[in-house]
Amino acid sequence: MTTTASDPTTCERIARRLAASVGHESFQRYFAGSARLDLRDGRLAVAVPTTFYARWLEGRFGESLLHAAKAETGMSGLVVSWQVEPGSPLPDPAHASVAGEARAPARPAARGRPRRPSAVSRGAASPRYTLDGFVVGPANQMAFAAVQRLAQSQAQPPSRVLFLHGTCGVGKTHLLHALAHAFLSSQPGASVRVTTGEGFTNDFVGAVRTGSVERFRAALRKVDLLCIDDVHFLSGKSATQSEFLHTFDALDLSGARVALASDAHPRLIAHFSERLASRCVSGMVVKIDAPDPDTRRRIISRMAEVRCLPLNAEGIEAVSRRCEGSVRDVEGALTRLEAARRLLGSSTPGDAIDAAFVRRALGEAADRGPRRPLRLAAIVDAACAELGVQVTDVLGRGRHKRIVLARSMIGYVARQATTHSFPEIAQALGRPNHSTVVTACQRMRRAIESGATVDLDDGTGPVPVVELFERVRRAAGAAPQRPAPLTNGATAPVRR
Repeated sequence: MTTTASDPTTCERIARRLAASVGHESFQRYFAGSARLDLRDGRLAVAVPTTFYARWLEGRFGESLLHAAKAETGMSGLVVSWQVEPGSPLPDPAHASVAGEARAPARPAARGRPRRPSAVSRGAASPRYTLDGFVVGPANQMAFAAVQRLAQSQAQPPSRVLFLHGTCGVGKTHLLHALAHAFLSSQPGASVRVTTGEGFTNDFVGAVRTGSVERFRAALRKVDLLCIDDVHFLSGKSATQSEFLHTFDALDLSGARVALASDAHPRLIAHFSERLASRCVSGMVVKIDAPDPDTRRRIISRMAEVRCLPLNAEGIEAVSRRCEGSVRDVEGALTRLEAARRLLGSSTPGDAIDAAFVRRALGEAADRGPRRPLRLAAIVDAACAELGVQVTDVLGRGRHKRIVLARSMIGYVARQATTHSFPEIAQALGRPNHSTVVTACQRMRRAIESGATVDLDDGTGPVPVVELFERVRRAAGAAPQRPAPLTNGATAPVRR
């Protein structure tokens, strides 16, 4: 760390003490080379390249730095101040997915909105996530392109509202935070708010309790870009949903952009008001699927490189087989590999981590990807894809034969492969009464027992309903399973 201070030696000792407190790897990745300490007259000044990065570093290291400085200097009244020096370097993206505000010349703000100093309010975007650090594949290609378009300031995008949905660990949070960084890079004078559904709820409830609702609204409705992750947290909170809907409308009138993320399609979020769901689907709704094997291998390779883990091709393949579905599984597996490498060492030539070491570190199950419980949203998507119908039609009032069949298949698969009750399934399908799901499941069971077939109009000829059932289960993420015999000699699926 470079220091220019009245007592540079003390600054060096403070830095070493901080590194010991927060971990040397974290210190080197985010702090060293990007922050400059200056100790003068009982004040420790920390110079960083951008306002955003100052706020992020203060949130992550501020308390630890203050303790380290007091312990090293013995000054109980010592104060830490954060200062912006644009010439300071940011952390090297090759070693960590960290980025702050762009240092490009100022550009005009969004049309019709006054320019002001760049600002990211509380709950700012994490510098870990950038568009450059996102691995693009077939499962997330459309979402990535939509985020890129929304981040551009040259022209208004086709839609100022973006709703990303998909299961946990597929990159929704990464894209929301990367969008905030990219938007600030294209519009240095913009105001951006990044928060979660829980954060929005807590802030609103706190404002109500303290009588500061108007201040809450004024701060939130003047941003140029609002990003809210885990928006499904608003489920069942009617007052918070109403407030968010009014915020949504105010931002739309001002020309601001809104990006939301959830585990489920807006129409599939339980206890989500019809008006709010309709508002969400008025923009661009993009589903992010689990990464395909090739994308997963590239993600593993990228993460291993950041962690300085020398995984060879066999090792990458072994981790990939172990971590089907969620990128968070990959992070967990690499963390365990990192720990095992320190504890066990590596017995492979060239100190590389191969498949044998992966099995040794993660267990013999490394070659068998763990199966996860099915989600209703995944079943809906799988059934609609297999039958060639739209999700909005299935969740609507349509009575076309193919749409009715899709609803029946969704209900039946959900009852066989999940622990959801009939009322829960009916709610997910937008049905007012769960008896309709009961009837649909009985109808589907009779079709399977009788060996009925379905013509999908794709040129392949009639398909047995039991085969269609298994295809939907597999597409939704369940292990292959043939229906078990019933007492009357017919077949029906075994409920897991």
